[in-house]
Amino acid sequence: MEFKVNVTSNSLPILLHLKFMIYLVSGFPTIKLFPSKSIEDEEIIGRYSKTPKDYTGQRTAKAIVDYAIAEIPSYVHVISNDYKIRKAFTMDEFFAKETVSKVVLFTNKNQTTPLYKALSCEFHKRLIFGEVKEKESAIVEKFGIKGFPKLFVVPSSSNEAIEFKESVAEHSNNLEILRKVKKKFHEQSTIDKKLSLRFFWFNALSKESKKLIKDFKLSDMFPNLMILNPNRKVYRPHIGPFDEEGIEKFLNDIAKGRGSSYEYNFDVSVEEKIEKKVDEKKVEKDDEKVEKKDDEKVKKRDDEKIEKRDDEKVEKKDDEKVEKKDDEKVEKRDDEKVEKRDDGKTEKKVDEKIEKKDDKIEKKDEKSEKKDEKITDEKRHDEL
Repeated sequence: MEFKVNVTSNSLPILLHLKFMIYLVSGFPTIKLFPSKSIEDEEIIGRYSKTPKDYTGQRTAKAIVDYAIAEIPSYVHVISNDYKIRKAFTMDEFFAKETVSKVVLFTNKNQTTPLYKALSCEFHKRLIFGEVKEKESAIVEKFGIKGFPKLFVVPSSSNEAIEFKESVAEHSNNLEILRKVKKKFHEQSTIDKKLSLRFFWFNALSKESKKLIKDFKLSDMFPNLMILNPNRKVYRPHIGPFDEEGIEKFLNDIAKGRGSSYEYNFDVSVEEKIEKKVDEKKVEKDDEKVEKKDDEKVKKRDDEKIEKRDDEKVEKKDDEKVEKKDDEKVEKRDDEKVEKRDDGKTEKKVDEKIEKKDDKIEKKDEKSEKKDEKITDEKRHDEL
C-alpha cells in the first residue's frame, strides 16, 4: 500500500494519522519494537517479516530496559565438545570457519551477556564471536584458563590466540569520574542537604560483590552505578552514560524527586563469605546441640540399662537369698521332722526294749518264784 500526500502545514496532521494507522497505534504512549531480524507471523505460519510488535510490560525504566536487552539478537556461536548441544561447534570447527578474525570468550555465566551479544551485532560479518562455558573442562584446560571471564582474539593472519586484558587506564578514568562527581556534590551538600551522598566502589568481579548484583538484579555490564537509601529501603539503578555529565544528571534527578525507585526487603551485604561462615557456625552449633542431645539420650539409655541390670542383679540376689532362706527353712523343718521321727522311733524302740526287759525280768521273777515254791515244796516234803 502506498500513500501519496502533498506535505503542507495543513496536511501534516493527516500524514501523521496515516502513519499511526499503518503501525496500528490506537493510544498514547505506545511502545513498539522494530526487530532487526525477520520474525514468524503469529497468524500465518511460515511467513516471516519485520513487523513491529507492541510492548505490553510494565511502564518502568527497568522493565523497559530489561525487555529491550532481552530482544538483542545474538550472533555468538557456542563452542562445545558435547554433540548433543544444538548448533554447537568444536574448537577446531570454529577456527576453520571462514577467513575473518575470531573472538572467543571463556565465561562462567549460564547465559550469553547482553554486552557480548551487542558486540556480535556491532561487528557482524567482520568478526566471528564464540563462547566457551566453564563446564567445558577439556577446552578450558587446553587454553590454561584459571579464572573467568577471559577474552581471546584470533587474527585471521594467524591461529595464535591473543588474550585481551582489561584496560587499567579505563578503570582509572572511571574512578576519576566518580571522584570529580563526589567532590562537586560534597561542596553542594553544604548548601542543600539532599545532595549529601556517600560514594562506594566495589570490585564487581569478586565473589562477594556478585551477591550484591544478584540481590538487586543489576546489569552485569560494567561499570555500573546504583543509589541506595537504607533508611527508606529503596534503590535505583543508573541508566545512561557512565560519564561526569550523565552521573550528575542521574543524581540531581533523584535529589529533585524525579523518576521512580524500587523497594527491597532484605539486609544489604556484600560479605557472602562471612554470612556463609556464620551460617556454617550456626549449623555447626545446631549439630553440636543435636549431637549433645543424642549423646545425653544414649547416656541416659545406657544408665537406665545399667540401672535395670543392677536392679535385676539385686532382685536376683534377693530372690536367691529368699530362696536360700526358704530352702534352709524347709531343710531345717525336714531335719526337725526327721529328727523328731527318729527320736520317736528311738524312744519307741527304747520303750519296746525296756518293756521286753521288764517282761524278761518278770518272767525270771516268775521262774524264781516257781523255783522257790518248788524248793519250799521239796523242803516240806522232806520234812514230812
